[in-house]
Amino acid sequence: MKIATFAERLNDGLTMRGMNAAELAHATGIGESSISQYKSGKYEAKQDKLYVIAKALNVNEAWLMGYDVSPERVEKVRDNLTADEETVLYLYSQLDERDKGRVLGSIETLLSDSKYKRGEYKNA
Repeated sequence: MKIATFAERLNDGLTMRGMNAAELAHATGIGESSISQYKSGKYEAKQDKLYVIAKALNVNEAWLMGYDVSPERVEKVRDNLTADEETVLYLYSQLDERDKGRVLGSIETLLSDSKYKRGEYKNA
């Protein structure tokens, strides 16, 4: 059940963290005017911006969206991904189950290459 608006939770999050709109804009790379429009309730952040804001405020994304959950952020694997890894995850999520299986099979085939088995390749 949704109980609060995004604007209310954004303002609550800023207060909890002792931040203002300018500091949040700097931390997220989102324009200060956009942050002000989010704060006023004129617009709600799209998913990509919501994630960045939640991460900067160190709050749960569902809480920020207004759901009745703890504001405590649970670190996710996604928080530690590179931009390329994020892209792969996004593209993978667009596939149907059959094609997801094909992708996983392709990865397993690549990893069976001797350079991976011998440890010659290290992900930097």
